[in-house]
Amino acid sequence: MKQIRVNQLPTPTYRWLGVNDAIAELPEAKSAEPCFTAPDGIEIKNCDLQSDHILSESQNELSSFFADSCTFSYLITGSSEQPLHVQIPNNGSNFFFIHAKSDSKITVIMHTQAEHNAFRTQIKADPYAAIKLVQIIRNGKSVSDIDADIAENAHFELVQIFLESDNAIAGTTVSLKGRNSVFTSNIGYLLDHNNALDINLNIIQNGKKSESETDVKGVLRGSAKKTFRGTIDFRNGASGAKGAEREDVLLMNSHVQNKTVPVILCAEEDVAGSHGASIGQIDASHIFYMQSRGIPEDRITEIIAQSKLGSVIRAIGDPETERSIYLAIGKEDPDE
Repeated sequence: MKQIRVNQLPTPTYRWLGVNDAIAELPEAKSAEPCFTAPDGIEIKNCDLQSDHILSESQNELSSFFADSCTFSYLITGSSEQPLHVQIPNNGSNFFFIHAKSDSKITVIMHTQAEHNAFRTQIKADPYAAIKLVQIIRNGKSVSDIDADIAENAHFELVQIFLESDNAIAGTTVSLKGRNSVFTSNIGYLLDHNNALDINLNIIQNGKKSESETDVKGVLRGSAKKTFRGTIDFRNGASGAKGAEREDVLLMNSHVQNKTVPVILCAEEDVAGSHGASIGQIDASHIFYMQSRGIPEDRITEIIAQSKLGSVIRAIGDPETERSIYLAIGKEDPDE
């Protein structure tokens, strides 16, 4: 099993904090072929990463692994109002290149419930294009790597949900290169037992008046561990750019471990960046109020945990997928 260092902070901090990077274990087994359910207007074809010149300019050890080791590589193009569903197989590694040409719209919903897999998603949004990527990562060990290149007046939306992942690693780099380019993300997680999750989100804003907005919401139970690194990097030329990130973490007991690392880098004067984090346990007054209405305490904690992920689940925009997530977290009626 190959191990490499991933999710590096762009500006390292004290080593003893244990947040500068993470170690990813990558599968060596060959992957089964993913299963696609495609709407009209979306085209999927196999591609060769080298000869088709698909690999992005930002190369590192992890991207090199996918270039050399992935079993299947796919190019996704076209335009549709309906989502493309992808079932990512149990083991091995895969590569997906989603290219939305000018004035087109692509929505991709990826599902994985794997024992151990790794997959890279490369995004290219041409001017005035829109790409929405949804990733539902459940159980097992998964490594998700995303690299996005967003042109002028293009929009990339990311929704990620992690449910009781044994050891999940997610790294995302978004380059807002074009004027008025936009990136929005909603990330949610529900971790229990000895689950572990490591997230690194690096937003590079080069384009004038580019905008980014990130909302992260999660629940930690049992002895779960989570690290979130969120970097907004305003580069030269990004005048008028805006960036904001927020994280809201619910700690269900004193055994969990949470690490939140917000970073703002600035090489341009006329920008607006903000970050904030709300980390804590359930307010005792909320528990008392709900108990006075006849709700037992164990049910109260479940209700609050489920509601924490509600806004992220609704951001998926696909009723069938949303319902499956509600069922997975024990909420049979989404309208409750």
